[in-house]
Amino acid sequence: MSVLVRDDHELAADRAAVEAALAAFLGDRTDELAALGVPEFATVGHGFLKGGKRLRPTLCCRGWRAAGGEGPLPHRVAAVAASLELFHAFALVQDDVMDDSDTRRGEPTAHRAFAGVLAGRSRARELGADAAILLGDLLLSWSYDLLYEAECPPPVWRLLRAMHAETLTGQYLDLTGTLTDGVERALRVGELKTAAYTTRRPLQAGALLAGADQNVVAVLGEVGALLGEAFQLRDDLLGTFGDPSTTGKPVLDDLREGRNTTLLAVARHHATSEHRAALDRMVADKTPDPVLLHAILTATSARDRVERMIATRHDQAKALLAGPPLSPARTSLLGRLITTIVYRDH
Repeated sequence: MSVLVRDDHELAADRAAVEAALAAFLGDRTDELAALGVPEFATVGHGFLKGGKRLRPTLCCRGWRAAGGEGPLPHRVAAVAASLELFHAFALVQDDVMDDSDTRRGEPTAHRAFAGVLAGRSRARELGADAAILLGDLLLSWSYDLLYEAECPPPVWRLLRAMHAETLTGQYLDLTGTLTDGVERALRVGELKTAAYTTRRPLQAGALLAGADQNVVAVLGEVGALLGEAFQLRDDLLGTFGDPSTTGKPVLDDLREGRNTTLLAVARHHATSEHRAALDRMVADKTPDPVLLHAILTATSARDRVERMIATRHDQAKALLAGPPLSPARTSLLGRLITTIVYRDH
């Protein structure tokens, strides 16, 4: 059997273990909510957790294997990986409320789903947003519950506490940013809001669960940071040039909300005064003109510049995987995953 086939089976087995841990946990919590008389919480929550790439749990498992984990995935690793998916769901639910987004993964966002459940009530839209905030809080507390039930070791607790603080700080910086903040600020927001909990900390958590030394944990953290930046930069491109039927979310929301993505910051840096004024008008009017925006991004070579930034980070992450203290034999699948993640279309 080839290494590729073995690795693919290993990846599928790890995912199945995580899904089993998540399903068992959610089954118990669904019963609790039904007993409390709020089954709609479970219905919307389950709908939101359905689908998704399961990227964070996958990287946690790959971090465990890169650091020496072998054989069937232990329940503790599966539970920690599942907790990352619950944290991700919490972050998305509340991010969608803050952005007033209509869809996520091609389906209504949680606050829109709750508004549908409460249709016919006065202020159903506002009540839907309030209910989604409560659901987000519940998902966050559940992520902690899973860690507690898995008897998560103290180093992993400390790492994930740091991840939580980083993510919320990044969200705050994103909310309070403006289109004129510049490239460095945009990269910093992506580092904290996205890279920390999407790639860097999951890889490190898996390594710690395998008993890795600090050198391995540090290098996987560097790999995760580079991957996370590339992931966010790709997200910026998909948010402007992506196909909503593939990405599951509308395009141009970042500009409509005046969000300072790296793509827009690069365009603004290289734009003429006329183009900068046009970008400002689109933000002020909350009506982005896709033809004009694409013309500006073309004239400033912003798309090509961001693609080069992605390629640089991809290559640097792969180079780190190939060197000490990591073993290429243990990181080969992670390397292939990095390429798939960075060059995705959704």
